[in-house]
Amino acid sequence: MQATANEDAIPNETLLKIELLGNLIKTYKKNKREKQLKQIELEALISTDLQQQLQSQQNSTFIRVSSSSITKKRLLKNSN
Repeated sequence: MQATANEDAIPNETLLKIELLGNLIKTYKKNKREKQLKQIELEALISTDLQQQLQSQQNSTFIRVSSSSITKKRLLKNSN
């Protein structure tokens, strides 16, 4: 019976390799998750910045168009 137990036993070196491989996989998954989170944060920052720039441009354009329209209306009133 002793011989069978020894044959079925997994060597310590193999167990250590399995544990190390498990730790490497955990580290890889953790790093991958962190990288994805950083990517999402970066995309959110870029998106927010672009939205602010677009909003700023829209406001500037609107003000310019409004000013131009007012000037045109005044000119029309003055010429009549």
